[in-house]
Amino acid sequence: MRKLSKKALSIGLLIIFSLSCFVILFALQKKRTSVNPFKDCQILTDSCKDQSCKYLFLCNETEFSNCRVYDCGDQYGMEILDKYGNIQNKFHQKFDEEKIQEVLNKCKGSLEILEKKCDGNKTIAQVKVITDGDCKINSFLITVNNKKRIADFEKEGDIYNLSITQCGDISEIIAVGESGIQIK
Repeated sequence: MRKLSKKALSIGLLIIFSLSCFVILFALQKKRTSVNPFKDCQILTDSCKDQSCKYLFLCNETEFSNCRVYDCGDQYGMEILDKYGNIQNKFHQKFDEEKIQEVLNKCKGSLEILEKKCDGNKTIAQVKVITDGDCKINSFLITVNNKKRIADFEKEGDIYNLSITQCGDISEIIAVGESGIQIK
C-alpha cells in the first residue's frame, strides 16, 4: 500500500511539474511573440508626467506614473504606466491643424450689443455677431448676476434676439460658434 501511495504521489508531482513547465513556456512564448503596437511609430517623449510636457492632455485621463507618447502617422500612441504598475496602450486621433485654423479664422469676430433690458421676469437682448467668415452660431451665453446662463435665441436677418428667464444685471454676452469657439 505504501508503494502505491509513493508511486501515486510521484506521478501527481510529475504531472504538476509538467503542467507548470508548460504554462511557463507558453507565457514566455506569448511574451516573445507579442506585437509592439508602436513598432512603426516615432517616440515624441519618453516621459510625460507634468505640465511641462505639451502632450500631457493625451496621458492624464487616469492616474499614472509615466507616459510615453509616440507619433504614429495620423494618430498619437500612448504607453501609459498606471500607478499600480500596469501598462495601457492607447491611441488618439490627431487633430487636423489646417481644419482647426480654418474654423478659427472664419469664426474670428465681434459681438455688438444693440439692446438689453429686463421685461417682466425675462432678460431680453438683441445682438449682432460679426465674423470674418461664414461661422455658424450654435448658442449664446449671458452672464446675469455673475452667473452664466444659456439663452434661447432666434435669428432675424443679421440680428439675434436672446432671452433667459431671469432678470438682472447683464455683465457679458458670448456667442458660441462652430467647435465651441467664443465670440465676445
